[in-house]
Amino acid sequence: MTQVPHESVPVVIVGGGVSGLTAAMLLRSCGINSVILERQTRARVEERQRAGLVEHRAVRMFEQWGLGRVLHGFPSNNLLEVRVDGQSRLLTEDLPDIGAAGKSVLQQALVRGLVAAFLADGGDLRFEAADVALHGIDSDRPVVSYTDRDGQARKIECDFVAGCDGDRGISAASIPSVVTAVHRYDYGIHWLTVLADAPAPRYALMAAGERGYAAHSRADRGPAGSTCTSPQRTR
Repeated sequence: MTQVPHESVPVVIVGGGVSGLTAAMLLRSCGINSVILERQTRARVEERQRAGLVEHRAVRMFEQWGLGRVLHGFPSNNLLEVRVDGQSRLLTEDLPDIGAAGKSVLQQALVRGLVAAFLADGGDLRFEAADVALHGIDSDRPVVSYTDRDGQARKIECDFVAGCDGDRGISAASIPSVVTAVHRYDYGIHWLTVLADAPAPRYALMAAGERGYAAHSRADRGPAGSTCTSPQRTR
């Protein structure tokens, strides 16, 4: 019988997106090691298109924890244009004593910066982790099992599991029903993202009208001036 490699770390983080990477870097700042398990490839995680505004409180948090470098080079943006039934209004975060400005940072660009910073600091980030499963999460020493990119089954014992893989991920599904309450309301709305070769808006733009909601922001790749429009549509 093949022995499954067994490791032990303080924290296992499931999900290598913004929340998982940020949690791991904050833990490292406190001297706490962790392992991040991400089911996608690095290329997929770093290139998938996402929205991108980091509001001033998040910017301040990154700076206070010594992680402001991941936001360097991105433009400050404290203005948001909101259009309701065609009427335009500018909203601002430029308030007294906020201590930081919001940033226009698309999520995939932020993820690339976080991945690079985490790995450069010696962090343990494992892409293509398949069949992730949580065991004994109500015990003092839960175990996370998974299959690595080479097809090898592995187990990691830890003190804590941080579920950063979204509400449809394995972490949420593993929480016993007797200790959680889930409340849902289906608005019948889906995201539809469109990449368009069109002038980017001066400010991040959100609009609402009788046909629904839409957002318009600069894309992270493609020809200069290309934009990413993210409308929602009803069924």
